[in-house]
Amino acid sequence: MANEPFSIDSNIINQLGLNDLPEEQRLAMVARMSDLVLKRVMLRLLENLPESDTARVQELADKPDELMALLGERFDIGAIVQQETEALRNELVAEAVTGEAEQA
Repeated sequence: MANEPFSIDSNIINQLGLNDLPEEQRLAMVARMSDLVLKRVMLRLLENLPESDTARVQELADKPDELMALLGERFDIGAIVQQETEALRNELVAEAVTGEAEQA
């Protein structure tokens, strides 16, 4: 699969509309969201990893560049990051709307 370069940080800033926050708040929010998206992406990749690749992934656990290269051959990581970022954004918006409704 052909993979486009991606950046979790820029994805989150754009999709969550964080451009208007003061830089310090934006950086803190991006760090937390990036960590969460990265965990979700890794979980999704590992859940969908063919059993035949499991041993190889374990061998590469301490070699992140090689691990990402292997996963990049199996998955469109950029698309998965985009999907997980969008899913997180939707969850946060839904929580914000629910919280506003409960306060009213």
